[in-house]
Amino acid sequence: MISGDFSQVDLGGSASSVDYLTLAGRIVNNQDYNVGFGLTWLAGPTASNGAFTLVAPADFFNVDVILADQTVTIPNLWDGKTLTKNGAGTLQLSSVNTYTGDTLINGGTLRAGVANAFTSSANITVGSGATLDLNSFAQQAGNLSGSGQVTLGSAALTANNTASSQFDGVISGSGSLIKTGSGALTLTGINDYSGGSTLNAGTVMITQGQALGTGSVANNTGSVLQLNFAGNSTLANILGGTGSLVKTGSGVATLTGAGSTQGAVAVNQGTLSFTQTGAFNAASLTTEGTGTTSLAANSTLNLTGALTQKTDAILNVAVGTSQPAINAGSAVLDGVLNITGFSAGAPSSASGLTSTEFTVLHTSGVISGDFSQVDLGGSASSVDYLTLAGRIVNSQDYNVGFGLTWLAGPTASNGAFTLVAPADFFNVDVILADQTVTSPNLWDGKTLTKNGAGTLQLSSVNTYTGDTLINGGTLRAGVANAFTSSANITVGSGATLDLNSFAQQAGNLSGSGQVTLGSAALTANNTASSQFDGVISGSGSLIKTGSGALTLTGINDYGGGSTLNAGTVMITQGQALGTGTVANNTGSVLQLNFSGNSTLANILGGTGSLVKTGSGVATLTGAGSTQGAVAVNQGTLSFTQTGTFNAASLTTEGTGTTSLAANSTLNLTGALTQKTDAILNVAVGTTQPAIEAASAALAGTLNVTGLTVGSSVSDTDEFTVLHTLNGITGDFDHVDLGGAASPVDFMTLGGRGRG
Repeated sequence: MISGDFSQVDLGGSASSVDYLTLAGRIVNNQDYNVGFGLTWLAGPTASNGAFTLVAPADFFNVDVILADQTVTIPNLWDGKTLTKNGAGTLQLSSVNTYTGDTLINGGTLRAGVANAFTSSANITVGSGATLDLNSFAQQAGNLSGSGQVTLGSAALTANNTASSQFDGVISGSGSLIKTGSGALTLTGINDYSGGSTLNAGTVMITQGQALGTGSVANNTGSVLQLNFAGNSTLANILGGTGSLVKTGSGVATLTGAGSTQGAVAVNQGTLSFTQTGAFNAASLTTEGTGTTSLAANSTLNLTGALTQKTDAILNVAVGTSQPAINAGSAVLDGVLNITGFSAGAPSSASGLTSTEFTVLHTSGVISGDFSQVDLGGSASSVDYLTLAGRIVNSQDYNVGFGLTWLAGPTASNGAFTLVAPADFFNVDVILADQTVTSPNLWDGKTLTKNGAGTLQLSSVNTYTGDTLINGGTLRAGVANAFTSSANITVGSGATLDLNSFAQQAGNLSGSGQVTLGSAALTANNTASSQFDGVISGSGSLIKTGSGALTLTGINDYGGGSTLNAGTVMITQGQALGTGTVANNTGSVLQLNFSGNSTLANILGGTGSLVKTGSGVATLTGAGSTQGAVAVNQGTLSFTQTGTFNAASLTTEGTGTTSLAANSTLNLTGALTQKTDAILNVAVGTTQPAIEAASAALAGTLNVTGLTVGSSVSDTDEFTVLHTLNGITGDFDHVDLGGAASPVDFMTLGGRGRG
């Protein structure tokens, strides 16, 4: 046994030619004292050092003993636990070392000759031009840094980062990279290792798309893959796992790996572009106001959670055949939506609009908020009644495509439907209701305007309460009650309202165009006065309700008759009420405002009032007609019907004339009243009396034509103009027998009252 040691050993000037070996004496096993080479690492407290310098590329040294932490003194200037590889040669570590300091590879190659040659906490720095060669032995490191080369062979390198580090070099081989530890590892190099990457904890930040080699990336729960791209680059790796994916940096990160899956995805800066074939699956996606998310055509996103677009965030979606572009559990929308590649022909019906739509987003929950701006890439509608825009449907879908301009929203909606060519056709088979609009829109939100020569069909029971203005072409009904009963309808010159055999109601009817009824009834619910100067045709009918007055001036040929239930119908010539019967019911007025002479051939029925105004002659020829109170206020009302005209009463004002043709009689249940200056013309026929009334108040002038008498005095020579049940008051101021005179001087031809 040897005790003690030499205080000084002198080897006669001999020395080691390399720094990692020391020529010295030493006690071995407490029994031998040897002199020779020893690892400088183990040279003792004052002489040991962690440097391994192999100068020439061919130099090689294998450390096949365990390197452990050493106790050193301050003058040594070594911490006793850091390994430094210098020079162009190769140092191989072939033991499972336990030193805990850094490994600094400043040159040449540091090669592993065994698995776990480095402790899991030992930081490794690979300097520029230097190489860490795993030699197909799996290794662990603390924080990996530097700009040299890491060759994996077929092994895995585990980076147990507890702090942030950056590796700017190149990692190659068929092996893999594993990231553990709470710290962040930044990779900036163009790496081509093919064994894939596994992220188990902390953050891996890459600055371009080739940093993770060519294999798949398992980004597991609790880890973060951060794409900090300052420029534009493509990440082709297939991503898996439920860890977080974060995009930072101003550049574009393009993901092409088909079938990728991630956890929460956040686009904090720049652009994250999904161009993979098929779906990218994630837990959620949030785009901040400084970020942009882009989806290529037929690249879709499936989110089990929420899609969140913050204020000023941008979502770019290219339209493809696959839709929806995004499936999500829910969505919170804001910012800008940009759509490219959308094209669709305008459909022929409102219900067909959904076939033109592209579903950008579908949620199983609800959508809250909305994009503040939608840009469809220059695409626009070729017609004013369709708007190419985005909209939320049923609180679950966000679609882009054609929508009715009527429904385009407070600032964009409009009530115009312009179909330019005669062959143009559009069917509105959805309900048009009143809309809330803003002042700059210049639309009241409830008026429908039909322009152009084409045909617009309304096939729903609409509820809008504004006017319907038909300025051109045809507005056709495709269902009964397509218009509300209070909606005014104006049919412009050359335009057509086509009921298409569906019963319709209108408020005030006006205009000078065409109304075709088919076999249906048009009800005019006038609450005010209106005038229709156009033509009404068809086999259908006209019904008048409402307290207002409807004036008809056109030569109408509808054959289904007219029913007057309230208010006034004023006609200016005899063909205004078509060819059917006219039911003028109690409470209504039929006003014949004829400025010229015209014949009303319709059979009149009902107990409503009949009023003659205007300077012209209105001739009634309808046999068996019945009316209520008849008033001749102006001009002439001429009864030429075959048989009796029945009425409640007849009053002729001082500016009016009532005429009865031969054998046309009047039967009045009430009074006959002839005012001062009123005229009653009676042509004598075989039927008498010409007028039967309950009573009569006479004045004005009686003109009798066609009277002939003999020279005998007999009742048979008299003609009874008027017979009353209750007596006659007053008398005509003047009686004119149309030039007839007595043939003898002892008889006078005149009129008289009797009874």
